[in-house]
Amino acid sequence: MSKNVLITGATGLIGRRLVKEFSQRGDTIYVLTTNINSAKKQLSSVTNIIDWSEYLSLTGEDLKIIINLAGKNLGRGRWNEEFKKEAYDSRINS
Repeated sequence: MSKNVLITGATGLIGRRLVKEFSQRGDTIYVLTTNINSAKKQLSSVTNIIDWSEYLSLTGEDLKIIINLAGKNLGRGRWNEEFKKEAYDSRINS
């Protein structure tokens, strides 16, 4: 039985893999993103790509799985106190 799956951070390394796996299972994928154009290029098989500012449009969807991978790329930058705070905040505030 297919499920509706919402993924934030779907254009990242893990997110792209999850999109592929859920799609192969026959699930319907919803992607919440801050960069629609980039997401459409990277995830051409996904038809439900929603801008972060429009998240309330998902209210009526029967989402069974929500995966939050959104946040600052941990591989970019030196892990000083400022970077760690930005990385933490980027995950918590989403």
